Amino acid sequence: MRTMFHDVHVHLSMAKMYKELPRLKSRWREKNIQTVHVMSMTLHESKRALEMLKEDPLFQKELVPGVAKHPWKAKKPLSQDEMDQFEMLIKDSRCKTIGETGLDYHWVKQQDRYPAQQQTFQFFLQLACQTKKPINLHTKGAEQDILNAIVESGIDPAKVNIHWYSGPLNVHKKLVDLGCYFSIGPAVHYSYHQKIALETPLENMLTESDGNVYY
Repeated sequence: MRTMFHDVHVHLSMAKMYKELPRLKSRWREKNIQTVHVMSMTLHESKRALEMLKEDPLFQKELVPGVAKHPWKAKKPLSQDEMDQFEMLIKDSRCKTIGETGLDYHWVKQQDRYPAQQQTFQFFLQLACQTKKPINLHTKGAEQDILNAIVESGIDPAKVNIHWYSGPLNVHKKLVDLGCYFSIGPAVHYSYHQKIALETPLENMLTESDGNVYY
């Protein structure tokens, strides 16, 4: 029996990935990748993720479209119009997951942008609670704040996936104990990420490519 894979974090709605869709579809089928979870970073990418389902009838079984705004893109608070549009997209039956959202205090150095990140993250976290849809999180440098937000929101931890975790082991353990998932991919090329993978129980582990990352 061939091993089946699921890629729970790939930026397929990014323009340069979207252009490669025909080649990628063939490769997924060749490698027996059953589902591809599309992560979006902007409102435009979120709309594209849902529209992809029209590309190929067979693709509807493989594609798991995601809607969100990435913390790198959260340079100012969401406007009411943006919130209305995102909420409409997330409540659309075609939207199967919320992502990629979260916080980043490491790569984003401008601390005056953190309140906008926090407002944006809280908005999507609350929608995940309301809709019961899974959420895919970016946590770089903000792992404790993410943990606190998960606990305070009351979200079902089994609906939470932590993408490319690289934070403190003590916070990782608390997230594991809650029942959150962790997606492991190209990051295992780094020694610290190998440690995270070893510390993550198999029942809490998912697989990702984080395309368009190449190794």
